[in-house]
Amino acid sequence: MKSPDCIENKIVLQAPRARVWRAITDAEEFGMWFPVRLARPFGEGATVVASGFDGLPEATRRRSA
Repeated sequence: MKSPDCIENKIVLQAPRARVWRAITDAEEFGMWFPVRLARPFGEGATVVASGFDGLPEATRRRSA
């Protein structure tokens, strides 16, 4: 059962899996794929601070493990 607080979207990327994995696990590469600038690298349990997310000047997101 899906949570009412959840939005899901499925897309197919025309890129090798290794390239996609690098883009979503490396903070600098992540910013190249998505319209955000991350303040620091990803880390287990770390708070992710991004600028430009959803048009907001600064947004804080927690990366799930």
